[in-house]
Amino acid sequence: ESLKDAGNELTREKLLDIVVKAPNQIRLRALVSLARPGMDYVFFQQLSERIERARTDGRVRLIQLRDDLLEMTSEHDKQIEIRIKSAKDLLDKILKEDDISLATQKNLPLIDEFFIQEVNSALASANKEKNQESVLKLEKVINVIQQASSASQAIAFFEALLEAPDDQTRLEFLEKNQKMLT
Repeated sequence: ESLKDAGNELTREKLLDIVVKAPNQIRLRALVSLARPGMDYVFFQQLSERIERARTDGRVRLIQLRDDLLEMTSEHDKQIEIRIKSAKDLLDKILKEDDISLATQKNLPLIDEFFIQEVNSALASANKEKNQESVLKLEKVINVIQQASSASQAIAFFEALLEAPDDQTRLEFLEKNQKMLT
């Protein structure tokens, strides 16, 4: 909520204030996972400057906070690296299959934003290198993911329709979402 409240005006200084005010380790971990890109060298430099200005108990607390944040960001970065490697390995595995579309469908539960980023990165590289064979394979993967995505939107639409409390609400919902009716 504190990050959301800061919105587009979130600066390193505001992020630092939010982190310093975090009441516990759970909140710190959540902040690291949500705002890791903002916790860069400059962020830690600003935290170190605050430590230099602080006195006694406040100084000890900020030093411990910095140590905790360094450990948490390191753990977070390692987890991200693992997920990226896993996405690369999955993509390589799918691309080696004879039936890429079927292999992609079988692995849909494993596909996440890291996989999508890896596919997009591989597609950009293949286009840059003018590797048409790779482009075609990657486009097959993308097509299966897009089909699965549109199917999940249809399911969400019908679930919302079924959850409507009465006929009038259902009719209003249908009127508002006519684009979904095919």
